[in-house]
Amino acid sequence: MPSRKTSKLQTQAMATFEENMDVFMHMFAFVLRDMKSIRHSVPRRLAALRRNYTRILEREIKPFIASAQTSDAARVREGAEKTKGLEKLQATLKRSEMRLLERQSEGTARLHTATAWQTVMLVTCTETYLEDLLSSAAAVDPKIMRRSRQRVSFADIFSTSSMEKLTQDLGALWSREFVNEGGPRGWITRLKKMGVKGYQQNLVPRLKRVWDTRNVIVHGAGKATPEFSIRYPDAVLADTGRIAVDLKQLGDFARAVEEFVTVTDAAFIRRFPQLAVAARKLRTKTGYNRPSRPQDSPTRPI
Repeated sequence: MPSRKTSKLQTQAMATFEENMDVFMHMFAFVLRDMKSIRHSVPRRLAALRRNYTRILEREIKPFIASAQTSDAARVREGAEKTKGLEKLQATLKRSEMRLLERQSEGTARLHTATAWQTVMLVTCTETYLEDLLSSAAAVDPKIMRRSRQRVSFADIFSTSSMEKLTQDLGALWSREFVNEGGPRGWITRLKKMGVKGYQQNLVPRLKRVWDTRNVIVHGAGKATPEFSIRYPDAVLADTGRIAVDLKQLGDFARAVEEFVTVTDAAFIRRFPQLAVAARKLRTKTGYNRPSRPQDSPTRPI
């Protein structure tokens, strides 16, 4: 999972993103603890059941053999009863093993459900971060929206309380439009044109996998499409055809998202220093230390 290290300065959008990631990490720890408990307890309990069965078998097998080798009717009946007892014991052992294996299977299913929806959470938090960041940047410097295709009606102009309010509304619409178009590949292409540098070459396909996974989970109820199965065969369960996000893959998803927001945030702080706030401290017993904004300073290119 990501190291969660923070720089000394960050945007308010990044501060909010990190608070959301605290929740993500808490959920991750809970899921991991549940899975570890099941993985350790089930084999241990299975081994204990089999040891108990072996002890009973060894204790009962000698009288059974002795009864089987005699012609005495009473001893034969006793041997038959012991045979029935051993058969019942075997059936009980079988049922106990099945229950434990079912518990293990249910735990794995819970893990896949939790990691799948944590993937959805990652995407939502990242899109919200980018929308908030762009909206804040547009409020500081509306020129960043110069390539926007938005139009303002006379009704909007006359109904607004101030030009500042109108600019904020346009910024919110522009940022939402930016996020809704193109996905990670389109974002990075447009952000690079805005001067953002530092993205790794493999970041786009890594992020694309996160978003593709999220889309199948949300729009397909986790059932992999033929296209998804061909592109990511390691992410599909062969028996059910459903998506399975394991813990390692979830960690890879989180690291890709962290790289994207970290590079983007640093670039916007360089261009718009007035967006910078002091990075919040790690969670404490009393809660979060809210960042404070420094005084405005002139903008400069990324």
